[in-house]
Amino acid sequence: MERPQLLTFGSKILHTVLVLSGICCLLVFLLKPINDPDFFWHLKSGEWIIQHHAIPQVDPFGINPPDASDPRQKLILTSYWLYQALIAQVFSLCGFSGIILIRFLLAGIVTFTIWRTFRPFNILNSAICILSALLFLKEYTLDRPQTLSFVLYLLMLLLLFRFIDNRSCNRPTLRYAAGMATVMLVWSNMHGGYLVGQVIVVLVCITEGARFLHQSLRPMDRSSYLRLIGIALAALVGSYANPNFVNIIRQVDSVFALNSLSSNINTEYISVFRKWQETGSTVILLYYFIAAAALIVAVHSYRRTDITRLAILFCTGYFGFAHIRYFPFFLIAAVIFIMPTETTESGAKFIRAVVVIGAAASLFLCFPYGPVIPEKNNGSRWVTNEIFPVAAVDFLKARKARGAIFSHYRWGGYLIWRVAPELKPFIDSRSLDFIRFFDYSYCEEIVEGSNAADQKCSRIFQEYGINYLLINIHEPSGEAHPLLYSIGENPDWKLIYKEDNLALFQKND
Repeated sequence: MERPQLLTFGSKILHTVLVLSGICCLLVFLLKPINDPDFFWHLKSGEWIIQHHAIPQVDPFGINPPDASDPRQKLILTSYWLYQALIAQVFSLCGFSGIILIRFLLAGIVTFTIWRTFRPFNILNSAICILSALLFLKEYTLDRPQTLSFVLYLLMLLLLFRFIDNRSCNRPTLRYAAGMATVMLVWSNMHGGYLVGQVIVVLVCITEGARFLHQSLRPMDRSSYLRLIGIALAALVGSYANPNFVNIIRQVDSVFALNSLSSNINTEYISVFRKWQETGSTVILLYYFIAAAALIVAVHSYRRTDITRLAILFCTGYFGFAHIRYFPFFLIAAVIFIMPTETTESGAKFIRAVVVIGAAASLFLCFPYGPVIPEKNNGSRWVTNEIFPVAAVDFLKARKARGAIFSHYRWGGYLIWRVAPELKPFIDSRSLDFIRFFDYSYCEEIVEGSNAADQKCSRIFQEYGINYLLINIHEPSGEAHPLLYSIGENPDWKLIYKEDNLALFQKND
């Protein structure tokens, strides 16, 4: 066998091994138990929406609902209603198996869309898709509306680029306008990330208009540009048909500001570099690897680079690295930017080799450890007692507990779904009330033997009517939970339930 044939055969084997390894990792991620603390309050909200045929304007599940006029709280309560109603309806029909099916459905939509757009698939395309998919699945959860936000963003970008790349084909403008308006309409009623879509639509119009400044930028004809403006207007109109567009605009500054209160409380808003400083995770290297690969492609093909794609890449890259929550928007733009790279030239072969090595590294860095299709326990295979206090909540439901409960904020959403509104959690991952969040943090960090701290925490419990307390016995560091010292020795409280690392207290009547 000649050397070129050997290289071709070896490349095919490498391609096959890479794809099969990526598929195996993907399946493990798709079959993992639900571990996102937000999923359950979304599910409960969807059940409330279906039951009442309305969108909640005040929190129906928490203690002492905060000021309903606060735009941030309005945003959280009303901006996910379509997603919430969807998962509640699926859950009512299929249980958690239906939720897992949604994961597979979304993965299938993304896979089919990418394959249909960039076929035939070569090893570069497969490698960048595997690298990006594993990075996303490692760092972001599937069972939240943000996942649908990223999928709809992908569809929006591909629709825009398809029109721009085929502008001479005279395809009906109405088809693109209807498609863009539909995508933005659905997106704006599922997740506030549609604001990114609005920015991108406007940015595309600006950059395509800038092409008219010089013929070397390969501008489209004026008729096609006017059609593009019409498509953009249809998309923007569709995005405003939602109950919350005013509130999200009022929250733009606090969401994107690097030092806002939201950014400091919610770790999803920290920068990529800060996350690396705090965690030291080697997975963070893949974030920079993706950016470096996109930069190499831009330099390699600078004479052919599309300024619209480049502008989207820089815009999403800035926000993605400033706020890790938005990094998938950059990730998707980078994939679309890298995949069309020709692989016949020597420079392109170098790009291919670099991306394949990155994909292989991602298989090791992002491999999903943990149970696959977990054993059934406490009523569900997909919600485990290792992640959520399933058995303790079963105990509370059997007692028909009522009142208010203080617990870890990661358990708040699960408690909302299982026992609210009869038993209302003090805190949950929505953090609707910042004052309550600070009170929670104070009680979680009291120092042993501090009488003043104990008294303040007792006043907080009394103010909010807390009559149940559900805490870990030991922290991840191995130290005992701070509240054990004050509650365990307080005659007003009694231990009513205990398991390996969990204690449930009830206040005496």
